[in-house]
Amino acid sequence: MAPDQPTRKPRKLPGPYKPRVKKAKPKPNAPKTSAQPSRAKMRRVNLTLHDWMTVFAFVDEHPDMTQQEVANHFGSLHDGALLFTQETLSRKLKQRPELTKRVDETPNALSSKRPHVVTRPDVERALFLWVKHMEEKGEHVSGPMLVVKRQRFEEQFGVPRDERLQSDSWVSSFCMNFKLKEYQRHGEAGSVDPAAVEKERQRVRKILERYEPRDRFNFDETGFFPYAPPDRGLATKQMSGKKKDKFRISVGVACNADGSEKLPLFFIGRSKRPKAFKGKTPGEKGFYYRNNAKAWMTKVIFEEWIKQLDVEMRRSNQHILLLVDGFSAHYIAYKPRNIQIEFFAPNLTSHVQPCDAGIIRCLKAHYRRAFCERAINLDEAEQRDIYKINIYEAMWMIREGWDEITSETIEHCWNHTQIQPLPGPVSTTSKPDEPSSLQACVWNIIRTFATTSMTMPEAQEKLKELLKDRYKEEEWMAAFDIVFRAEEDVDRALEEINARASFLSVA
Repeated sequence: MAPDQPTRKPRKLPGPYKPRVKKAKPKPNAPKTSAQPSRAKMRRVNLTLHDWMTVFAFVDEHPDMTQQEVANHFGSLHDGALLFTQETLSRKLKQRPELTKRVDETPNALSSKRPHVVTRPDVERALFLWVKHMEEKGEHVSGPMLVVKRQRFEEQFGVPRDERLQSDSWVSSFCMNFKLKEYQRHGEAGSVDPAAVEKERQRVRKILERYEPRDRFNFDETGFFPYAPPDRGLATKQMSGKKKDKFRISVGVACNADGSEKLPLFFIGRSKRPKAFKGKTPGEKGFYYRNNAKAWMTKVIFEEWIKQLDVEMRRSNQHILLLVDGFSAHYIAYKPRNIQIEFFAPNLTSHVQPCDAGIIRCLKAHYRRAFCERAINLDEAEQRDIYKINIYEAMWMIREGWDEITSETIEHCWNHTQIQPLPGPVSTTSKPDEPSSLQACVWNIIRTFATTSMTMPEAQEKLKELLKDRYKEEEWMAAFDIVFRAEEDVDRALEEINARASFLSVA
């Protein structure tokens, strides 16, 4: 082939290419629709019950339009066209009472195109209420449990034996109609009594009220397996597993409530002088490192760390609150002067400890990403064992991951635990009734409403308690509307709230 000869057939219309249009993400739990984009080659399909409810609402709002005009209007919509004829609309309007009655039959009724026909709706309704009852108890059910429970309901309802369902083929359609999905449980938060969690939150809030956010710290340690390669991934076939390296170190994490200060990571290993440091100690490489036989926290190690932290707080003339869990090694004899150590109640840290609310998880995610990027580099360097790493490199990558965690992430994790005092501590430079301090407290309530599970009535009650006679519901409804319009997008809600806070005054 000649050098100047083209290697492929030239395009008739080379570039520029049309930008790819991003599909809008459906809202969570939104009913399904048969709407089609107008630019696509449209074909007539059956409409869902939600689509017909939309058409009926439009007919009520435009009584002067004929049925043919209504059909033409929905067929020409750009965002999502609904195709139906005037004859179909006329027939559906006659069936409107029946269709409206179907709306509340099942949670998935609006997404269905045909009526959900069952022989015993009372049994299915009782079965669904039992599933909700189990959810409230913190338990989930399985397919075989549904089958057994339905048999017992059929006996209690006196269903004739020839009408009872003998197989389990109905389970899939039952789950689809009532929006039941299979979920895998994670963590231990489901074993905690919600009343005990709320009681602990209220106790911790009262303690935190005496400290500024920058003086509220939380410390927790976690086990770290730096050598462990990924145990799952993408492939064209099932692959054999590899021997897992169970080498473990402990990492201590401490940060304050507003994310402005992240204390250096606390490493605990087994070797006093790991070989990877080539004759030097980890301390000489800039790491805070201690060792023992089990690579875990002890009272001696924790007391030494508290003493050093207390000295630093004295030098900076700072008094802080340090929240820790009830691990036995945290109970030490030393009484620091500038640190108040407060213990969480037992078995509740999965709900109330900020480090367990995502900070440690984020640290490990940063490390895993760097660990996989390093494996790619070793693969390009034609190394056989791409996941091989030593303790020095692992500790360095963990520290880099700690530096990448932003203050916003830390602050969100603290707010997620709902232990933060809602109005915030009163500044020493202004009184609570002054407009500047009062406005900051008020908007802190709105931000908490946007980022936590606080309900709207709770937020309104706190605003009324804080503003008293100055509270006007019509003015502050605009702030609540911002959160609702954001549709669970916390970053977008906070951005709009911060922008509106500049001109909605409480003075």
